[in-house]
Amino acid sequence: VYTFVVRQGLIFAGGSGGVYLSSNDGHTWHRTVNGFPTEPPYLTVTLSLLASDSVLYAGTRSNGLWMSTDGGVSWGKDSSVAATPYGGYYDICAMVEAGGEIYIGTQDGGVFRRSKVGGEWQQLNSGLGDSPYVTAFTVRGYDIVAASRNGVFRLSGSDTVWSPLLTEAPAAVSVRTVGSMGRSLFLTVSAPYYAGTILSLYQSTDVGTSWRRDTAIEVNDISTLYSFGDSLYAIGGGRLYLSVDTGS
Repeated sequence: VYTFVVRQGLIFAGGSGGVYLSSNDGHTWHRTVNGFPTEPPYLTVTLSLLASDSVLYAGTRSNGLWMSTDGGVSWGKDSSVAATPYGGYYDICAMVEAGGEIYIGTQDGGVFRRSKVGGEWQQLNSGLGDSPYVTAFTVRGYDIVAASRNGVFRLSGSDTVWSPLLTEAPAAVSVRTVGSMGRSLFLTVSAPYYAGTILSLYQSTDVGTSWRRDTAIEVNDISTLYSFGDSLYAIGGGRLYLSVDTGS
């Protein structure tokens, strides 16, 4: 399982085999894959989910973007986005809604954006570097913050160029995940494989202008950061960490 989303009391989980649904707080689950390819070699792996008004979006591994307008009962493919130059589709690793627009982050294809009411998708990669591999998004006010293998970047308001935020960390890092809580941004960075497995949690309290390494927990492959109310959750290494004092 790679992703969850909650909509109108229903929990949707994305992973190997497509999308799963629970209507009783996760006690039981069933697959909801009508419309998805379900047989090898086209078995759907869902990497990201997003609920926007009456539409559910499912981002997949190498099989594009899928949408459901009936609560996950059936799914249809949007073939107009995340296509590679070679005839396939980029992995869709992250999705977020902000300012009435849908953003999707892909492996090597960067970011695509369109209005949530429809229209054409726009590729939005200026400032992200070469072959941008976007792994996560978070929203803070009017800013979209994107984590990628090239660093972490911010897009403000109606801007079309991403601005780099992580300038004080080691140069050769990739950003695993990013989250926000109150005035703080959090992210996990890792050194390339040839430098060993070095994972560090960083925190910024000034919208990414400066960063400090957060040593409150021993970071062990933190893959997800999530805030809810006054609680900040970090998931990784088979463990769930909780902070109720903004990461202190």
